[in-house]
Amino acid sequence: MAKAPLMEKVLGKLLNLSGFESRVVGAKHRRLHVFVGEGSGSLPPIMLVHGIGASASSFGPLMHLLRSSFSKIIVPDFPGHGQSAPIPNLKGHDQMFSETCASLTEFIREPIYLFGNSMGGAFSVYWAEHYRELTRGLMLCSPAGAPMEKRELDAFRSQFDLSTLAKARNFAGKLTHSMPAPAAWLLALSLREVFATKTVRTLLANLTPGDGLHPDVLASLDMPVMFLWGKSEHLMPEVHFNYFAAHLPGHVYITRPERFGHCPQLDRPAELARYIVDFSSSATQSKVRGAA
Repeated sequence: MAKAPLMEKVLGKLLNLSGFESRVVGAKHRRLHVFVGEGSGSLPPIMLVHGIGASASSFGPLMHLLRSSFSKIIVPDFPGHGQSAPIPNLKGHDQMFSETCASLTEFIREPIYLFGNSMGGAFSVYWAEHYRELTRGLMLCSPAGAPMEKRELDAFRSQFDLSTLAKARNFAGKLTHSMPAPAAWLLALSLREVFATKTVRTLLANLTPGDGLHPDVLASLDMPVMFLWGKSEHLMPEVHFNYFAAHLPGHVYITRPERFGHCPQLDRPAELARYIVDFSSSATQSKVRGAA
C-alpha cells in the first residue's frame, strides 16, 4: 500500500478495528486499497466512491450507518489517494478509471449499487457503461463529468489552488453545508497535503475543454439512478446540474435536499444514509416485482 498521511492512517486503523477489512487488489503496478465490511442487511452490496483529493476513510460515518441495511460495504481508495499506490505515468481520468475497474472486478462478482460523489460520480457512470452486468443501480451525488468550455474550466480549476492555508480553508468551506471551524481548519491542512500530490495535480492539469460524459452515455443508463444535488452546493456550478438533468434518462430520480453541500457524507451522514437506503430499497423491490 502507499505511504499515507498520519491522519489517513489513524482513520484507516479505526475502520479496521470496527470491522472494515483492508484489502489490497490489483496487479503490481496498480495496487489498490479497498475497505470491505460485511453488513447485516438484506440489500445487495454497495460501493461508495470518493472524489478527487478525498479518500475512502472520508465515508467512515456513512459506512457504519449503512451496515445494517446492506449485505456488504465496499469502499476503494482511488490510485494515488488514501492508502492506494499511485499509477506510474498517469495520463488522466480515463486511465485511472480503467485501472481502478480492472482491480475491483478481481473480487466484485455480483451486481452492486454504487454511490459516487464528485469524481466518484463520473467513475460510477464509467463503471455502469463498461460493467452493466455488475450494476444494480447508481446514486450520483454532485457528480463531476459535465463538459466545460475553456473559460469555465479555468475558473473551475482555480478553486483547487490550495497554495495557502487560507485558500485551503476557503475550499474546505465549499464542501459542506456547515462545518465547525476547528474541523474546517483541520480538513484544510489535510487537503493542502493531498492536493500537492502528483496524482491530483496531474488529474487537474490534464482536464481539457470539452472533456466529460457524453450525452449518449448518460441517456443509455437503463438501471435505477438517483441524481442528488444539494441546495448548498458551492463547488460545482449550477450549469453542471443542468447538464446532467438534461441528459440523464427520464426514469432518473432527481432530488435537491436542503442543507446538502458538495460532500454531504462529511456533515450530513445520517440524512444521506436515509436517501441511499430508501432509494436502494425501492429499486431492489421494483426488480423483485419485475422478476415475478
